[in-house]
Amino acid sequence: MTLVCIASLVVAGYLMYRNWNKLGFNEFSTVIWICWAGIITTWIRALMAIDRVRQLYSEGSLTEVEPGSPMDVVLGTTAEAIISNLFFYSGSVIVLLMLANHLLERSS
Repeated sequence: MTLVCIASLVVAGYLMYRNWNKLGFNEFSTVIWICWAGIITTWIRALMAIDRVRQLYSEGSLTEVEPGSPMDVVLGTTAEAIISNLFFYSGSVIVLLMLANHLLERSS
């Protein structure tokens, strides 16, 4: 999942570098805030959620989680939701950036 986030940031950087002369300050700022800040914030929030689960284990609040137990289902669902959100957001940004790149190339 980290690779998808990094790929999104690389595509955003490439788009901004390649079309620097076509993008005005407002458009450039929008790309930075939506892509860079959005992806990094989503990624940090996911890491914080995972860290909270690790803290529960280290504090002893979660002792033994048996496969199929209610706590196992909750933890599995939470992990799946975190990964789905990261993948969807990063993947959507990559697709939209590629579309923006295509439109910027057609406009020249």
